[in-house]
Amino acid sequence: MIRKIPLMLLLVLVVVACAKKEEKKTAPQEVVTLTVSELMKNADDYVDRTVKLTGTVSHVCRKSGKKLFLLGQEEGQNFKINTGDNIPVFDVALEGSKVIAEGIIVKTTVEQEAHEHEHEDHDQAEAEGGDDCATKQIALYSMTCQSITESK
Repeated sequence: MIRKIPLMLLLVLVVVACAKKEEKKTAPQEVVTLTVSELMKNADDYVDRTVKLTGTVSHVCRKSGKKLFLLGQEEGQNFKINTGDNIPVFDVALEGSKVIAEGIIVKTTVEQEAHEHEHEDHDQAEAEGGDDCATKQIALYSMTCQSITESK
C-alpha cells in the first residue's frame, strides 16, 4: 500500500499538469466613434481595431464602387474607406451625405522619395552625378468597412 501512494501522487500531478488551464480572457475593446481628424491624430492607436468614423462623403469611386473618401476637418484631409465582406459596393448617392462608417483600421507602409534638393530630371541627375535621392517609409491608413449608415 505504501508503494502505491507515490505512484498515485505522480498520477495526480500528471493529471493536474495536463488539465486545461483557464484561458485569460481580455475584455473586448470598446468601439469608439471618431471624426477623420481625431483618428488621424493618433491613427496608430486604432490599427486593427474596429471604430466608427463619422464624416461627409467627398467621393465614391464610380468605376468599381469599392471605395469612398470621407472629408476631414483640415484642408485637403480625406480618409479612404474600402468595402468589406458585408458591402459589395458603395452607393454613389452617398456623395455629399454625412455617414457613420464602422470597420477595421488598416495601416499600409510605402516607400516615397525624400528630396532634399530640386532637379528637373531624376534620371539625368543620376547619370550626371549619382543623385542621392533618399527614400522614406510613410504610413497610409484606411478602413475596411463592415457597415455604413447615413447620419443626420
